[in-house]
Amino acid sequence: METINPKVGAFVRAAKEDPERFWAQAAATLPWHRHWDHVLEWDPEHPDERGRYFRWFVGGETNLAYTPSTVMSRPATAAGPPWYARTNAAAALC
Repeated sequence: METINPKVGAFVRAAKEDPERFWAQAAATLPWHRHWDHVLEWDPEHPDERGRYFRWFVGGETNLAYTPSTVMSRPATAAGPPWYARTNAAAALC
């Protein structure tokens, strides 16, 4: 018997099977000023100046603070509050 929610289990399996595809799909729901060139760069032989071996969304530019402030500043509609459509769109990926 699986103790994890089936939708969460599907996310976990998808992330394990193809992490780059999974995170690219998740990131595509965010606002990007510039789309990334590579989802993931992994080079254990050459860490960066902080000792990290990997970089996510290389070349991309976003401002994650933009999303909550912009979305929440929009008025609610008959369809629901401004964040409703985004959360339902994310749930539809399951």
